[in-house]
Amino acid sequence: MDRPTFLLIDGHAVIYRAYFGFPGLSTKTGMLVNAVFGFSRILLTAIREFEPEFIAVTFDHPKPTFRHKQYDEYKA
Repeated sequence: MDRPTFLLIDGHAVIYRAYFGFPGLSTKTGMLVNAVFGFSRILLTAIREFEPEFIAVTFDHPKPTFRHKQYDEYKA
């Protein structure tokens, strides 16, 4: 019996990659859309390639976490 495929995506990393990987994409009014376009394209490509049953996208927390309180030099 095959196990279901779960696609887990590091949203922050993919948006960063898309932002710099598709430079200069903008609307007629000048609003940059390269990150949104690139993220969507990368996500849809992964869905077509892996055909997952489940997908989750995670993002980094914008504020320091408990790890920063426990260890001042924490970088991740």
